[in-house]
Amino acid sequence: MEASRTIIDVTKKVVTGQSEAGMEQRYVVKIDTTDFDIVVNQTTSSPSEYLVTINGRERSVSLADFAGRASDIHALIDSLSYRAHLERHSDGCLTIVTDDGTYDALVENYQLAQLKSRLGVKATKAMSKTLKAPMPGLVLQVNVNEGDSVEAGDTVVVLEAMKMENPIKSVGAGVVRKIHVTAQDSVEKGVTLIEFAG
Repeated sequence: MEASRTIIDVTKKVVTGQSEAGMEQRYVVKIDTTDFDIVVNQTTSSPSEYLVTINGRERSVSLADFAGRASDIHALIDSLSYRAHLERHSDGCLTIVTDDGTYDALVENYQLAQLKSRLGVKATKAMSKTLKAPMPGLVLQVNVNEGDSVEAGDTVVVLEAMKMENPIKSVGAGVVRKIHVTAQDSVEKGVTLIEFAG
């Protein structure tokens, strides 16, 4: 699933960047602690058709629609349907909200990422300032307080959805600035649960 989210993100980035047919674009995408090498080629058959290579594996991507909003995307990846909502942040990071979770990604031009690597500049870990509900549900627990420090992978909220407990984890280190929910709150998908400082 991570590869599909990455393809959706990079394809969206290319589309909004006015990619030209036959013009190859290459990116490094960091989601959590995983780096993806992405090469995107727009096909000549349609402006919404792409061949995307992710870590050496080629996929066919078709952008079906944008639901009238630039932040929403519907893509067919190898004939499987995926929907995502993208939020861009001023630090260059993206938050990707899909049916199976919320993910933070850092997208960099391949040449820039290589230059940073040669100079010893470490890529920053993608960390959104907000943690959003990946699905509708009932808040069972809030495991942090405002002012608490969290590390990547810490369970900060437990959400019940479809009679299952779903731990919602921090994607990076940070400090809790504001908590928007309490135990027993019903939330919709995409609602902000926690804000982080920074």
